[in-house]
Amino acid sequence: MIVQYPTSSALLDYADHKPVSNSGKPVEDIVVAGSGITQCFSRAQSKIAKDLYLGQIQLVDLSTHMTPPTLLRALVSLNRIGTMDLTPFIFVSGSPLPDVMDTPGNGAQFPTLYYVTQETCVDCQPVNLSIHLWQFSSDALTPGVDPHLPYVTVEPNKNVTVNRIALYRHLQFIVALNPQQTADYGLLKGLAQKLTLAVPYDHATVRDIHGYSRLSTHLKGGQIQARFHIVLQGTLANLRSITDTTTDNAIIARESSEILSRQCLAVLTFTQQHDIDPWGIGRMLNWQHPDAFARYPHWHHEYPRVEMVVHVQMQLHKLGDLK
Repeated sequence: MIVQYPTSSALLDYADHKPVSNSGKPVEDIVVAGSGITQCFSRAQSKIAKDLYLGQIQLVDLSTHMTPPTLLRALVSLNRIGTMDLTPFIFVSGSPLPDVMDTPGNGAQFPTLYYVTQETCVDCQPVNLSIHLWQFSSDALTPGVDPHLPYVTVEPNKNVTVNRIALYRHLQFIVALNPQQTADYGLLKGLAQKLTLAVPYDHATVRDIHGYSRLSTHLKGGQIQARFHIVLQGTLANLRSITDTTTDNAIIARESSEILSRQCLAVLTFTQQHDIDPWGIGRMLNWQHPDAFARYPHWHHEYPRVEMVVHVQMQLHKLGDLK
């Protein structure tokens, strides 16, 4: 656990209503380890004379190696902190905490506001995949939806990369999507922005792809069908030819829609193969067809058999057009 507390100079500047001076750091770090949050906090408090406040937790790092019982105890422990409002951001990594956080003696620099935009994802620049503690806990306990978290990796040069998401089944870590799958995940969830796509027709490139997604569930002769309707806008960046026509735009828009539909369908199939429902298809079925959902006491037995339908509608703008 990394505990930060304001330095004396920072408190003096704050009391005088002045910006924090450049002469020193605004906060000091205390790195402690223990068998639980309470023990870590007690050990941190014993190292300094100032009072620390446990309710100021801002960031929680989980390990991919945590077992469901251990993770459950950690979540219960965090939820029992009375002064905390459950808004800390939470992520998962396969590396030890000191290798991820910017601590004394370590060159790893955690991306500023990583939880707002994933700045290092070349395929999904950026994808808004922030997860609060309360969101993760809610998804883990809600029937018909599985939680997910941003997946953080530390490169050999100590650079921190946040371009993937980790998928859970309840509280069990299952698999992490690769960057391309994460970009397609963002499309299906209506979170992707500034996506870039290469289209075979006339060597075209479509950039700044963004839009929204709508999920609905249907019953066809006892078969569950999940439909994703994705409406996107993009900018036609370049063509092999000097000029483009209305026909060219229509062909590129159609090819773009088909490519993205295939990619999104592949991600859906991937989650069915691993029996993970991060989309909340079961939850949506429960909302739209509660009687039908009640017939499936074990949703994970039924989810791999759901028929997936993806419809992507792309609208193109020419480079330089006003939107």
